[in-house]
Amino acid sequence: MPLIICLDCQREISDQAPACPGCGRPMRTAAGFVGSTTPRPLESGVQRGVQRGVQRADWKKQVGGAVGVLGFLVGIVVGVASGSIIAGFALAILGLIAGIGVQFS
Repeated sequence: MPLIICLDCQREISDQAPACPGCGRPMRTAAGFVGSTTPRPLESGVQRGVQRGVQRADWKKQVGGAVGVLGFLVGIVVGVASGSIIAGFALAILGLIAGIGVQFS
């Protein structure tokens, strides 16, 4: 008794089953089997969703890096202009932390 794949829920079921026990999809019609003997490939919608997620992650990484570098530079400039190197480094560190926050939010 070979197994077939339900086209709705992707479960393996007997080719003798009148319907899928998981989702209830009918497996036989007057024309024959409705199921498939091979799994379906990923649908294009799933692939597009994965690509969008990867693009968003790349975008966050780039923006976070830019925010961090910009914050660091502003901190150094403020520190040099005000004559307080410690305040400048503190602002620079805050800028880097903000950049890391953007990357991982």
